[in-house]
Amino acid sequence: MKLQNKILFLIIVPLQFLLAQNSQPFLKDFDNLKIAKVPLIGKWLGPRDIFKHRLRTLAKWQKSNPLEMYQELRDFRPVANMSKIPGLKLGINSPDTIYLSKRVDIIETMEQPGIFTVLPYSRKMKALGGHMLAADETDFNNIEKPWMRSLMPHSDIAKIKIILEEIINETLKEISVKKTGLTDFNLVDDFARKVPAKFADKYFGFPGPDLKTLYRWSRTTQENYFHNLRNNKKIIKRSKNSEQEMVKYGQKLLSNPETLVEDSILKRLLLSNEVARNEITEERVLVNIIGAIIGSIETTQTAFIYALQELSRRPHFFELAKIAAKNNDDEKLAQLIWEALRFNPINPAMVRVAIKDAVVGKASGHPREIKKGTLILLGIQSAMFDESQIENPREFRIDRPYEINLNFGYGHHRCLGEMINLIQLPLMIKKMILQKNFQLLPEAKKKKSKSPFPENLRAQFLI
Repeated sequence: MKLQNKILFLIIVPLQFLLAQNSQPFLKDFDNLKIAKVPLIGKWLGPRDIFKHRLRTLAKWQKSNPLEMYQELRDFRPVANMSKIPGLKLGINSPDTIYLSKRVDIIETMEQPGIFTVLPYSRKMKALGGHMLAADETDFNNIEKPWMRSLMPHSDIAKIKIILEEIINETLKEISVKKTGLTDFNLVDDFARKVPAKFADKYFGFPGPDLKTLYRWSRTTQENYFHNLRNNKKIIKRSKNSEQEMVKYGQKLLSNPETLVEDSILKRLLLSNEVARNEITEERVLVNIIGAIIGSIETTQTAFIYALQELSRRPHFFELAKIAAKNNDDEKLAQLIWEALRFNPINPAMVRVAIKDAVVGKASGHPREIKKGTLILLGIQSAMFDESQIENPREFRIDRPYEINLNFGYGHHRCLGEMINLIQLPLMIKKMILQKNFQLLPEAKKKKSKSPFPENLRAQFLI
C-alpha cells in the first residue's frame, strides 16, 4: 500500500501542478520571466523583470482576453507585483508597481486621496496651472470643484438637451449634404468628435479657432496626461504646445468678454461671486474652462465609439438598442450603453501613487505593505466584473444598477462632466442608430495606429 501511495503521489501531484498551470494561462505567461539568476556585487538576485515583461504581458492580455486575465488576478493574485514602469521622471521614486483587481480594494484605495494620489497626472498638468481633478485634498478640489459644480447645475439638463439636439441634427445634416443613397463617412471626426467639440462652443463658451485645432488640443493633452506613463518626449512636447496655444487663445477670449457666448459656463465663471470677491482669479477661470474642454471631447468620442462597437458585436442587443431608440425608451438605451462600456471601457485601469508608506488590499483580506512612491494600477474594468460584488458578471445584462459603473471614476476624483455625458452619450447614439440602414463598416487592415484613441472608423446610413 505504501508503494502504491507513493506511485499515486508521484502521478497526482505533478498532474495537479500541470492542471493548475493550464487553468492559469495568464499567470503562467505573466510569471514566465526569461532572465536567469545573475551575480551582482557578490550577491545573487532571483529572476528580474528587466525588460518589463509583466507590463507588456498585461497590455497584451488587456487587448486579447481581459476577462480571463482579471479572473485569474482576482482569484490568485489580487495584489499583484508588476514591472516597474520606467520613465516616470516626475520626481517620483517608485520602488514598486502594484496591480489591484478586487473591487473592494480599488474602492478602498480611491477613498483615500490623501495617501493614494493622482501625482502622475497632476505633475503633467502643472504647466497648465494645476487643475482640480489632478490635485488631492487641496484648495483646487475643496474650493474650485464645488464652484464649478454650482455653475453646472442639474437645472441645466433641459438646456443641455436642447443644445445637443441642435448640434447633433446639424452634424447629421452635414454628413448627408449633397449626397444620395448610402453615405460613407468617418464616424470619429465627422460625428463623435464634432458633437462634443461644438458643445464646447455652445455650452462651455470655448469654441476654439476651428474644429480641427480643437480636436488637436484635446487629443494631444489627453494623450500626454492619461496615456503617457513612459513620458515619451514627443508626446509631452505636443501637449505643451497645445497647452500654450489654449492659454493664449483663452486669454484673448477673456480680453473681449462682450464676445462670449451668453450664459455659457465661461461667462458664468467670470460673473460668479467668487471672482467678484477676488476669491478666484481670472487665471483660475481660464485653467478650469481649459480643463473642461480637455476632459470633454476625446473621452466622449472614445466612449461613443467603444459603446457602438460593443453593441454591434452583439446583434441581439444592437437590435434592442434600435428598438429602445425608436420607442424613446431612453432608460433602456442608457442601460445598454453602460453595460456595453462595462465590457469595453475607455479606461480599463487608473493610476495612483502612494505618497507615504501604506497598506493596500486590506478590504479583500490580502493586505500588502507598500513603500512611499509605489505606483498603483487600479483595475477599473476588473472591478466591474468582480463576481463577489456583481451577479453573473460575464453575462451582458441591462438590469444592473448604475452604481456598479466605474467609467466615471469614484469618490474624490469622480468625473465633473458625468451629468453632461449621462445626457450626451445616449442622445448621440440614439440619433445615430435611428438613421436609416445605419451600420458600422468592417475595419480595413492597415498599419497599426499609435494613437490611444479611435481615429478612423467608417460607417454608413441611407439618405
